[in-house]
Amino acid sequence: MYEVTFITSDKHNAGTTQNAWIVFEGTDGKSKEYLIENSVKNKVMRRGMTNTFKFFVKPVGKLTYITVGHRKRDGGTITGTGIETGWFLHEVCVESVETKEK
Repeated sequence: MYEVTFITSDKHNAGTTQNAWIVFEGTDGKSKEYLIENSVKNKVMRRGMTNTFKFFVKPVGKLTYITVGHRKRDGGTITGTGIETGWFLHEVCVESVETKEK
């Protein structure tokens, strides 16, 4: 299991109203894509916010990479137009809950 903290910039229009996703890659393979739902009830990844999530990930060996992205809530692709369709992700911190390795 990994605990991941996403820090969204506090710049104007840095946040997003779209869904985010993350993939974990290690020496033994990579995980599936994990969805981070963003909705009216679950407002995450907004300007200046720090959000922390726990992901139960199949063993991937020693973690070497993560890939993070976002897409429209309906599952389509981001067109790059409109307010809060982009996302200025300032920092991501990943920690193994078992080993406490960051």
